[in-house]
Amino acid sequence: MKFGVLGAYQIFPGLRHRIRAAKHRKLLALLTVNADHFVSVDRLAQELWPVGPPLSAPNLIRQYVSAIRRALPAGVDADLISTMPAGYRMSLQPGDLDRHEFDRLVDEGRTALTLGLLDEAADPLAAALALWRGEPLADLEPSPSIEAEARRLTERWLATVELRVDVELDRGRYDRVLDELAALVTLHPAREGLRARQMRALYATGRRADALSAFREGREALIDSIGIEPGPQLQQVHRMILNDELTAPPGVRTVRRPPGGHRPAQLPVDVPDLVGRDDDVARVSRFLSAEAASPVMVISGKAGVGKSVLAVRAGHLLRDRFPDGQLFLRMDRETPQEALRRVLRALGAPVPPDQDLHETYATWMRHRRMLIVLDDAAHERDVRPLIPAGSPSVVLVTSPSVLAGLEGAQHLVCTALTEAAGVRMLAGIIGQERADAEPDAVHAVVTRVGRLPLAVRIAGSRLVVHRHRPVADLARRLATRNPLDVLRHGDLQLRPRIAASYGRLDELHQRVFARLGTLPGPFDVDAVAAATELSVDAADAAIDRLLELHLVDADSGGRYVLDRLIAAFAQERLHAGTPGLNPDSHRH
Repeated sequence: MKFGVLGAYQIFPGLRHRIRAAKHRKLLALLTVNADHFVSVDRLAQELWPVGPPLSAPNLIRQYVSAIRRALPAGVDADLISTMPAGYRMSLQPGDLDRHEFDRLVDEGRTALTLGLLDEAADPLAAALALWRGEPLADLEPSPSIEAEARRLTERWLATVELRVDVELDRGRYDRVLDELAALVTLHPAREGLRARQMRALYATGRRADALSAFREGREALIDSIGIEPGPQLQQVHRMILNDELTAPPGVRTVRRPPGGHRPAQLPVDVPDLVGRDDDVARVSRFLSAEAASPVMVISGKAGVGKSVLAVRAGHLLRDRFPDGQLFLRMDRETPQEALRRVLRALGAPVPPDQDLHETYATWMRHRRMLIVLDDAAHERDVRPLIPAGSPSVVLVTSPSVLAGLEGAQHLVCTALTEAAGVRMLAGIIGQERADAEPDAVHAVVTRVGRLPLAVRIAGSRLVVHRHRPVADLARRLATRNPLDVLRHGDLQLRPRIAASYGRLDELHQRVFARLGTLPGPFDVDAVAAATELSVDAADAAIDRLLELHLVDADSGGRYVLDRLIAAFAQERLHAGTPGLNPDSHRH
């Protein structure tokens, strides 16, 4: 069996006439784009019925899978679609998916280009692009996975087009790409890499005024769409044209790469329903567009507030400014040394003994302009080894802690959504018609989950599954039960994320935090000292640590409060038997 996603969804050989039902085709497509990965029945239900699955969704999905299996031609591996606990998995062999062949050809072309073999690079890149049949998966009903895969594939196509254009420009074949570039910048006006290549080709063919006009159009498109000025790559090409310095064909890239290596693209899929973050996205985008003396930004905030989603959104918007790729490192899962080794492998670099890791990393990064996202870093010491000194790369750090000791970093604190944004997000999940039918209940749910995006998403997922229950029923449960017990759906939970921040406290501060769950807010330092039997100075120091980890909030009057979800966790810890404080050790 062979499957195609580089255009309308295709199944070979001749299976299309056997699988005609739209839901059957979409289910098979969902398994295809997640090939070799487990897909839960809950997720399939939400994808197949975006406005809310019926109560019979699990049974219907079983029927769809059975129908698909019956339609498979004789000789097809019975394990193509495996039934697993609470879900399914499609297993594909090499060559079964056109996306895999596309990736193989692109890697072959990129390797040849890295070695300076232009003619050898041109053929595999052209062959890769010839596999495309149109807009990916455009024939399927939209849903989060389908839309995310379509965006990812489109980005891969554009990056490959740029790579092939580079080959033609470096061969001096400017006329061959001018018409294509004109069409592409019309479709993608804010994509700076395409614009820079168009300017270079126009200038090389004697059309200097048109090249400068192309820059003006690109600048206007960037300002209109995301409110930023052109980045270093486009600015440099513009300056060189103004000064008539393109006497020899310059490389489109603005940094000199060392020989060899790969161009990793590790950013996770962009969440399509990010709401209420326009100002934050704009600020991160401005940071990514600038050439700062210390190119590090820390995005901090409480558990579930959407720090990683914000970093990923900005990274996708500005990925064109990082021609050498993007790295995404989960710092909660590995040490800095393990992360360095993984980065070097991703770059195609040799991995030396531990004592030489940092020097090798610095050497390989020195002339690369990359976006490096360090996700969920706990301490400054986890970040410092991964800041490439002297490199034009940029580092985005997400952390539950402020990381105020990170030298020269810019800081953005990601806060809860406004109520209006939270309502808009929940309505987008459960459907506007359902939200309009119970506006008070929708507002109550958003308020009772602290306006945290993750909590809103979990609440929305529960409402999608229980589509016949009133929204008011969930609002009542959130008011009368432990909200952390209610806010669970599949692998989405808030409690473990709060627990991770709590686990970064020392024993004394854990005890203080547990006692704060009993205080009616807002409260001051004196109230904390009284509740914990600490001195005012010791209580003040404990509050500082909790503020650093966003486990307590400060108001404008110098008082403090725990939001409802964090307070629920603090009460859990107190009732679990958190040891008492030792006042003799801390009063003075």
